[in-house]
Amino acid sequence: MRVRLIGFGAGHRVCCAEFVGIVGGRQGHAEGCANCGSSGCRPGTGSSSPMQAFASFLASIPATVWSGIIGAILALSGVFLSNHGNTARLRIQLRHDAAEKAKERTAALRRDVYLRAIEELTKANSHLAGLPNLDPTKVNIGDGLQGFFAAAARLQLVAESKTALLVNKLVGEYVELVFDLFGALRSVHAANSDIQIADRHYTLAQAENTRILAEMAKLNESGKPDPAVFRALQAGFKFHSGQSDKFAAERSDAWARFNETNIAFQRTLLANLRDLAPRQLPVMIELRRDLGLDGELDELEGQMRRQMQRMEERFNALIAQLEGELPAVSSQTPPSTPTPALPPPASAAAA
Repeated sequence: MRVRLIGFGAGHRVCCAEFVGIVGGRQGHAEGCANCGSSGCRPGTGSSSPMQAFASFLASIPATVWSGIIGAILALSGVFLSNHGNTARLRIQLRHDAAEKAKERTAALRRDVYLRAIEELTKANSHLAGLPNLDPTKVNIGDGLQGFFAAAARLQLVAESKTALLVNKLVGEYVELVFDLFGALRSVHAANSDIQIADRHYTLAQAENTRILAEMAKLNESGKPDPAVFRALQAGFKFHSGQSDKFAAERSDAWARFNETNIAFQRTLLANLRDLAPRQLPVMIELRRDLGLDGELDELEGQMRRQMQRMEERFNALIAQLEGELPAVSSQTPPSTPTPALPPPASAAAA
């Protein structure tokens, strides 16, 4: 009996003894080999083993069965490889989707924080310009900067490391600026306090004059003039008129000092903000880059520098105009009210 063995060339045939010898690792002869009719078979001496029986079983399987088994194995391998590839692609897709969602959440969070920080920065600059008009005895002049400092702290929490470092440096510059401005504000607030004190006393003196004039009018219209009472009212009116003139002059002088120190303060503030502009520009550029707005950054930087220069020129022109007008304004004092004269006696009036 001859069988076709997989792995041998086409048309190669071996007898059962050759098959058993090859599988068993030796050339041998199986029992009943004489039935194969092969001239190459030699009488063997051994008996069949379990391995030889298994090999004989495999040799007895038809080639069509082997082809089906091999086809099934190949199909199963193809399915396994396809599933493995799909799983790998699905994992990559899930990781990509998770990364994109994380980027979207970060971008949304940064957008809100960045826009709030820019808004608070603008408010902080406006608050610094209005510091001379605040009364430190009634309000905390540092409250207007708390929003900016809080927004900057949130920005440093969600920004990129480079942006966070630039913002931290800018906040430090603003803290130093605030301390410098507080020193320059002392003379401004002193003049403002003198204005309020003088204005309050001036208002009281004017109120007394109004009251005395009303009493004089009442006495004259009563038909019973009393020279002693009228002279007393005249003396009171003269005193309060003098007080009114005095406090009006003090208020005018305080206004002149306030305007002078306020102009000096605004000059100092503008110079400091101009020095801060080169530090603000990198922050603005990095904020735009974090938000994905990378276009025309160089042009934006040049435009902001030109805008700061134009603002400084307009400010200097305004200050020059105000300085030309302030001396004339500060020298003006309210005209004093003339002291009412004693009315003529009733007999003279009748004549």
